[in-house]
Amino acid sequence: MTTEILRIDKFSVPAAARETFLAAVHETHRELRTQPGFHGDDVVELCSGPSEYNIVTVVRWAHHSALQRARAALQESHARRGFDPAAFRLELGVVADVGNYVPVAAGDR
Repeated sequence: MTTEILRIDKFSVPAAARETFLAAVHETHRELRTQPGFHGDDVVELCSGPSEYNIVTVVRWAHHSALQRARAALQESHARRGFDPAAFRLELGVVADVGNYVPVAAGDR
């Protein structure tokens, strides 16, 4: 049995960097949508609450190997374009908290 896996990235984005950051996020998600095993994505923005993260992205994958293949393809694409995501975030003052998650089974809730 394969388990769907979710890549959830949370970002603290300064207001002055919002548009530039979101343009890069949307470009990345356009690329991810072309990858095998892609199940869907969301980009959401905090509208209320005490979180320090104001932009969150969620990408759902059919299984872990699909996520790994997509990550490798994206890294190759970034290298071809000369885009360094870590340097980009640092330049904009964006703080990230990223990770891979799996759904919790109904019996575990």
